[in-house]
Amino acid sequence: MSLPNRVISDVDEMKKFVEQFVSLLDAEMSKWEEKIKDPTNIADLIHAMPALISLVNTVGYLRGQDGMFDVGPEIRVALSADIRKYEDIFEERLNKLIDVLLQSKEKGYYEQRLDSYFTKSRTKQKPTVAW
Repeated sequence: MSLPNRVISDVDEMKKFVEQFVSLLDAEMSKWEEKIKDPTNIADLIHAMPALISLVNTVGYLRGQDGMFDVGPEIRVALSADIRKYEDIFEERLNKLIDVLLQSKEKGYYEQRLDSYFTKSRTKQKPTVAW
């Protein structure tokens, strides 16, 4: 299957894309911030954390972090400050969720989940923990 080659080519188009992405991310983060008020949802949050971390990292990548998404200097200069603000907001929210997990009795399970997802699953090694 061939993917459409649709390049974002101007500031307005990129700004719209970023705003849509951060709106989706905001809704997802809000959902977990609300769910975590009930401690019985800790295991569910642990399972979701690799995705949440990846989504928050994507905000930085949209800004050009680590050389990702080279959209051109005009777009990068025009949107870098706004994307950085979004990045800072989501990093703070993510860190609050991480703090909840690190202070819970499920800390070891959280660390195993991250290792299993980011190291084993993404390098095609078999995970040692069954989810």
